[in-house]
Amino acid sequence: MTLQETLDGIAAASKDKLPAEAQRIMHGHTEFLESSGQASRAIGVGDRAPSFQLDGPDGPVALDDLRTRGPVVITWFRGTW
Repeated sequence: MTLQETLDGIAAASKDKLPAEAQRIMHGHTEFLESSGQASRAIGVGDRAPSFQLDGPDGPVALDDLRTRGPVVITWFRGTW
């Protein structure tokens, strides 16, 4: 099973569990991103992320420094809607 198939399955299963208002908000934001052109400029699978630095619990963390140790996986936690 591909990642896309897995994600599609999760989306289908959660559709009945999310309140209609939450679904409306999420779809509205998706439509906004697509119509603004941001979605087409997003980094895709296999693209190299641009260099950046963030504050970490033990001080600054730079992507380029992490890359010297090997492959890096970046995730974002969206938080609450």
